[in-house]
Amino acid sequence: MRFAIVAFDLYGTLLDVSGLAKRLEPFAGPGAADLLARWRSAQLERTWREKSYEPFDAVTARALEEVGRASSESGRAICRTFLTPRRRSR
Repeated sequence: MRFAIVAFDLYGTLLDVSGLAKRLEPFAGPGAADLLARWRSAQLERTWREKSYEPFDAVTARALEEVGRASSESGRAICRTFLTPRRRSR
């Protein structure tokens, strides 16, 4: 059997996104962990409701709008932080 495409959930399945809360604190303050949990939940729910493919960055931004933060500059910074991997120092 040959597969033309293989898809999987990277965020949360292969990557632990809970560590992002600390990186979001400069934008979201001490409630960053709660924001991240609500945001991640909204992301997943959006992917289940969508009738057609939507790029992950668009899903991410709309999910953040749902939890109330994406319309501001800090919301855009939060999205960039979520979507940009941080390199570990060795």
